[in-house]
Amino acid sequence: MDRGSEHPGQQRFEKAVSGAYLGRLLKAACPDAPMDADAGSQAVVDLAQGRMPASRPDAAQRGTPMAEVGPDLAALARAILRRSSRLVGASIAALATSIPATGNRCRVVAEGSLFWKAPGYVDDVTDALAATLSGLGRPELRSTVVRVADANLAGAALGAQRT
Repeated sequence: MDRGSEHPGQQRFEKAVSGAYLGRLLKAACPDAPMDADAGSQAVVDLAQGRMPASRPDAAQRGTPMAEVGPDLAALARAILRRSSRLVGASIAALATSIPATGNRCRVVAEGSLFWKAPGYVDDVTDALAATLSGLGRPELRSTVVRVADANLAGAALGAQRT
């Protein structure tokens, strides 16, 4: 997938976890999936929940049960979402353990439709975060993920303020 992307060799971790790329991952694993590869995470979420993706070319089938596709595609979509959430949780844990200690608490601001709208995604991230911290010998470090409106804008403003 990386070789066929707009920027081969760059942002490879993002390509593995980001909602913008999950549709491409699913399409690479199952080229016959009834979706547009560039549809992003919503198509993967739809398939994981047993629905035709909104990006399906046949608009009349949107949101209908996908009995003709079968459970294997739904299972694949769920596995891709779970892999993404686990990698995100592990990356947050790595970040939390690499910053100077300010006690045993770390808050991470997250945004994005995949993170907050995909059923169970944030819970899987939180579980992976706790498991990774425990595995790193830092179970006392309490990291929480919070939702802040316009988080990227707020972060950019804070960054600009510090320069």
